[in-house]
Amino acid sequence: MTDAALVQTNDDEVSMLDISLIDVREGHNPRRFRSTTRLSEMRESIAAKGVLQPILVRPHPDQQGRFEVCAGHTRLELSVDVGHTAIPALIKTISDDEMLTLSSVENIVRADMTPVDEGQAAKQLLI
Repeated sequence: MTDAALVQTNDDEVSMLDISLIDVREGHNPRRFRSTTRLSEMRESIAAKGVLQPILVRPHPDQQGRFEVCAGHTRLELSVDVGHTAIPALIKTISDDEMLTLSSVENIVRADMTPVDEGQAAKQLLI
């Protein structure tokens, strides 16, 4: 995996983003439980091939030059675990409500989300 050379913040454009510039907001990942088998398979895939589907980030609302992950928490976490320094990221300017909605929707449509996680995500969308 190559290091990120340039960060661009144009909406709908994928950039290789330096992982050290990405923050995770506590409590914004609707997926609380993960299959250890699928997690292990995903870790092996990321180690061998890199991240194939970009994560979604937004410019950090309080820290210029930094970003918050909106969707793709597991891909980010596993990339760090396997020693990658950059990750493909779609950078979008979105609100807190949009961040929660996009993160919840992405996780609901993915495989093996538990009924508890789905219920919690749906509840957050309704609040």
